[in-house]
Amino acid sequence: MAGNIIIIGPFPPPVHGMSKNLLALHDDLNPNVDCIKLNTSPGTLVRGLRYHGMKFLRVVYSFFKLIFLSLVRDIKCVYLPPDAGVGTWYSLLFVLVCKVFNHKIFMHHRSFAYIHKAHLPMRILTSVSSNIATHIFLCNCMADKFIQRYKGCDNHCVVSNAMHIKEFYPKVRDFDRKVHLGFLSNVSFDKGIDVAIEIAKNVFDTEVDIDFTIAGPFEDEAVESFVTDKIAENSFIKYLGPVYGEDKFKFYSNIDFFVFPTQYRNEAQPNVLFEAMAYGVPIISLDIACIRSDIPESCGFIGQLNQNFVSHAANFITQNFPGTEKYTEISDNCIKFIESSSANSLISYKELLSRLSNA
Repeated sequence: MAGNIIIIGPFPPPVHGMSKNLLALHDDLNPNVDCIKLNTSPGTLVRGLRYHGMKFLRVVYSFFKLIFLSLVRDIKCVYLPPDAGVGTWYSLLFVLVCKVFNHKIFMHHRSFAYIHKAHLPMRILTSVSSNIATHIFLCNCMADKFIQRYKGCDNHCVVSNAMHIKEFYPKVRDFDRKVHLGFLSNVSFDKGIDVAIEIAKNVFDTEVDIDFTIAGPFEDEAVESFVTDKIAENSFIKYLGPVYGEDKFKFYSNIDFFVFPTQYRNEAQPNVLFEAMAYGVPIISLDIACIRSDIPESCGFIGQLNQNFVSHAANFITQNFPGTEKYTEISDNCIKFIESSSANSLISYKELLSRLSNA
């Protein structure tokens, strides 16, 4: 079998932004070329001995499998989303193999962790791969900051996660006199569940009738216990658990604001923000990673994490009450923006698929 594309990274399970996007890329390429998956997923979101042990074993297996395939197959190219933090050393192993065998490598960056500050393994990685690598970024802001920090990475393109949004659902339901807030993610403190609950409580304290729906799997027992306690203290909070398919459709269709104050250090371009906008749902989030450049002011409130963030976010919600002209305008802006962003990024994505197929 000739002309293989090797895709290295975490495939589901568990399901998260990177694993979903990696699987989607594999499926989009698969009808046209011979793709081989090298799965580095630890199989869990809960960090600990099992997580790191499984991660190490899968990286080692994939490393030797890449060497074997490089010896016996014709490799078109390698597609790799680099790990962040200590995991960048793992990514460097794969890049070194590509360097030895002169494989073209497409590095799809999905973390700001090594962009916010200089990162030794990423500096080595970019230096080693300078003549074989194409860098893929999620937004122009990400590309500019990366290239400024790591020299010699001018061979790049930008492909936004907005291309994954293919259907749009303008709000058509009748609004009641209640504000429906929603949070959907892997439920963790890094993703801002504690701040989201504070925003909901702040809105409730203004004597506005609200409910706050939390959806997604708990990251660990500590966050589960925290959320459970908050539900017991506040009758307007409810937890749905993970939602997929029709349940996810109902979740987005029934909320008025998507509250997602993520502070996750590896955050880049959360898919859930684009998903919410596709339902005409205004965004409440923080100015980190690509979020400020992705979400215009006309589509929600993006603030700085400081002592005023919670109150400012709550004020935005109460001042743009669902069903009013101001709210309808923001909702319409969300639909228009994500439709345009999706169309433009789909063009870039198809160009990327062509480059991979013809490498």
